[in-house]
Amino acid sequence: MKLLVRLAGVTLVGAIWSQIAVAEHSFRASSVKIDITPRDPVWMHQFGKRQSTGVLHKIYHRVVAMDDGETEFYIVSSDLVGFSAGFYDSFCDRLEKETGITKEHLWWTVTHTHAAPSVAKPLSSQLRPDQDVSGENVQFTQDLQDLLVRAIKQARSEMVPAMLGIGYGKSWANINRRSLDVDGRINLGKNPLGPVERTINLIKLQRTDGTPLALIANYSIHGTVLGYYENYGIGNTRIRGDLQGVVAEYVEEHT
Repeated sequence: MKLLVRLAGVTLVGAIWSQIAVAEHSFRASSVKIDITPRDPVWMHQFGKRQSTGVLHKIYHRVVAMDDGETEFYIVSSDLVGFSAGFYDSFCDRLEKETGITKEHLWWTVTHTHAAPSVAKPLSSQLRPDQDVSGENVQFTQDLQDLLVRAIKQARSEMVPAMLGIGYGKSWANINRRSLDVDGRINLGKNPLGPVERTINLIKLQRTDGTPLALIANYSIHGTVLGYYENYGIGNTRIRGDLQGVVAEYVEEHT
């Protein structure tokens, strides 16, 4: 089973599923997972100008394709921190030219791991000059787009008759990170009394014989488990999918 994770959670408690409805024979689906781990050192997003020094965990594009007999729809989750609207539009233009799939039929999100290569210029207004490495990873950015086009084409060609179900669960893995100090100032920290969304929303896809195709999960958590430092002061410069990537691998291994 492939797991698409956007800000994934850790512990699924008491998941509740709707009845799996067998769609008319026209409903088909597929899932594809493709490795996008950089082969060479790359510039990483934020936490100062960092170049990667190795790989802790591989990172991926995960693609789900669905077709109800009238409309094709694609959901993509990538182990990246983010990218600009212009980068997305440019990719969609290319995809439409090569496949006929329009941007209205593609949702491309990211897991927001902060241990991934910088791509284009995500939210450039929020980057300090000493953090902006946009445009540095030219080859990785090109490979990233090529691999996603390939994955979407593969997902389109591999769709099979399928069923769809929805559900939800709860996880206490996250916490509000805006702490209110005694002097009234608000800083990054831990605020156990602050508002937080702990629902995991789920979409399950399986073949008509009941074998799994994909589990799509949405959970609000920041991909900065190791923060800026790793191993007691050594700069955090290894590529990884962060908590979200670990959760995805765990679910895939156990299902």
